[in-house]
Amino acid sequence: MHTARAAARKILIIFLTAILLLNLYLVIVQVVLHNELPKLFGMTQIIVISGSMEPVVRVGDILLIREQSAYETGDVVTYRSGSSLITHRVIETDGTGLVTQGDANNAADAPIELSQVEGKMLLRIPKLGYAALMLRTPLGFLITIAGGLLLIIVPTLADWRRKSKQD
Repeated sequence: MHTARAAARKILIIFLTAILLLNLYLVIVQVVLHNELPKLFGMTQIIVISGSMEPVVRVGDILLIREQSAYETGDVVTYRSGSSLITHRVIETDGTGLVTQGDANNAADAPIELSQVEGKMLLRIPKLGYAALMLRTPLGFLITIAGGLLLIIVPTLADWRRKSKQD
């Protein structure tokens, strides 16, 4: 039982460290290289803030997107339009560009060039975007740090207490 708990704690620490390092990389790329949408191995994440793709993609979802060499009709893609990112479904392709439309919209978008496309949706994580947005606030940052410390300190104190009772 004790070894299972210790193994679970080590796995949790490794997982949290990996998340911390990934986020540190993303922040450095954003700040130093002024890249607003940094990618790692051609993949990045975005948080959905409009309902144009409901019911398939909802506000507050996190999407994992990946660059592709080509896109097909039916793919859900994220592309740049000015300074905005838009996630819509491809309804037509012609080799040099795409026509997209939000599932909840009545009309197609203006045609876009392939160079505007950031990637295709690979994974949707429902509602996790709300938590991610909250963690970007000062209060969210403090809660994250405090939670991480508690995950390390509480089990350690419990171990010390158990050992002192055994002695």
